[in-house]
Amino acid sequence: MTADRYHPSAEARNPGFLEETRGLHRWRLLVIVAVLAAAAALAWAPSRWRLTFVVLAWATPLVIGLDVRWLLLAFPAVAVFVPLQIGTGTDVSLNAAVLGAGALAGLGTAKQLISHDLHLKPSRLNRPLIALSLVTLLSLLSGNLMWDLGVPRPLDLLLVQLGQLAIYYLSFLMFWLTANLFRTREWLRRLTYTLVGTGAFGALSVLFLGFLPFVRRFRSTAMHNMLTIWVVGLGAALAIYDSQLKRSQKSLVTLACIATAAGAVATWLVKGDWVGGWAPTLITLGLVLWSAFPKARWGVVLGLLLVIVAAGPGDLLELIGINFGDKWDISGGSRLTLWRAVTTLALRRPVLGLGIAAYRHYHYIKPLVYQNALWMNPRVSAHNMFVDLFAQTGVAGLVCYLWFMVEALLLAWRLYRRGSDFTKAYGLAAFCALFAIAAADMLAETSLPYVYNLGFFGFRTSVLSWMMLGGLAALEEATMAAEMAPG
Repeated sequence: MTADRYHPSAEARNPGFLEETRGLHRWRLLVIVAVLAAAAALAWAPSRWRLTFVVLAWATPLVIGLDVRWLLLAFPAVAVFVPLQIGTGTDVSLNAAVLGAGALAGLGTAKQLISHDLHLKPSRLNRPLIALSLVTLLSLLSGNLMWDLGVPRPLDLLLVQLGQLAIYYLSFLMFWLTANLFRTREWLRRLTYTLVGTGAFGALSVLFLGFLPFVRRFRSTAMHNMLTIWVVGLGAALAIYDSQLKRSQKSLVTLACIATAAGAVATWLVKGDWVGGWAPTLITLGLVLWSAFPKARWGVVLGLLLVIVAAGPGDLLELIGINFGDKWDISGGSRLTLWRAVTTLALRRPVLGLGIAAYRHYHYIKPLVYQNALWMNPRVSAHNMFVDLFAQTGVAGLVCYLWFMVEALLLAWRLYRRGSDFTKAYGLAAFCALFAIAAADMLAETSLPYVYNLGFFGFRTSVLSWMMLGGLAALEEATMAAEMAPG
């Protein structure tokens, strides 16, 4: 016979059980009342959006009973492989990653409110993110209040600005959601291996099934650098340090790492399309191997020199898409021009920037000159995370972002040096990934995509990076507790 859940002895063992149960019943009652009200409204004035709301409302009591952590485990696959696009009437479209992140953030917050456990997990990474959140809001307000009347302002600008804020805030919320909910190493292990498996499946699909239409739909996302950086870094570090893996499991993780790196090279290097697509991934892999095998460093350097000598410096640079001919004029030189142009424009308001999603519109009244060409109405994007943040949020936002990156580097290094097994592997992977992310950020707005450039498409993989950075905060408390334990 099973014990009755509501037996008085059970309540005596857990004094807060009855109050928590009553709170859950009240919550469900409110959901039922809301659904009935929505159904009445739908009958009075039917529409597709009202029907969608009613369906979601009916599903809420079912979802609210699930452990949000299981939904978080499914999120990487949804973000990478689901090609959902919903138009908004502006230059941006919503996708499954944006909708899923918003739903998870709302659901996680609701569950913590119900359980009276809504708080930020203590971490050295919280303060820079909170500061950056406040700065972005101040930049939005100041940019609109101080808008230059000589600059044309589109009617949908506020919606676009809210979209940019959504990219910022949903990234930070997914960071905090991961940090707060994955409080045990076992859950973080599940998330980590889920991400590695997702990346490996995408890479193998691209390598061997790339001719199929459904693979083409997620090829760019599965091989985007913000995903491959973490998959390759985590795969290599876990195969080296995670002693809980059996030999066969280490072989699979190593295969996942190699397949993802090969997929990045095949997708971007062979096409000669985008250096930022493959270089940061190989930087991560090189840094992991460099850190894990100190005795092999000279061999790595010697091998690199032999490749350069055998291929010839000029031919090698041309092979990887870096030369000072036409490709430099198209990509490298043009980027430098964009950086200078956007920076010069943003110096008009250096403290809080021109405002969220504003610098493109300010540049419409300033022609862009590059070599012998003149663009009268340039559709400018900075193609640099640091320049973009300076233009949108000024020195204040840029300093907050750099503050976060430095704190994350210090924490990752601490976990690598003082941790063991999985913690050590995670710390090393994050430490190396952060350098690769900085390199990627120099070539595009990858960490916090610019709404007019990578936008919500880039958010599909950048949000996964923020989740894995949240794993650093999740490991931080456990590692500090182990250090302070007696003996």
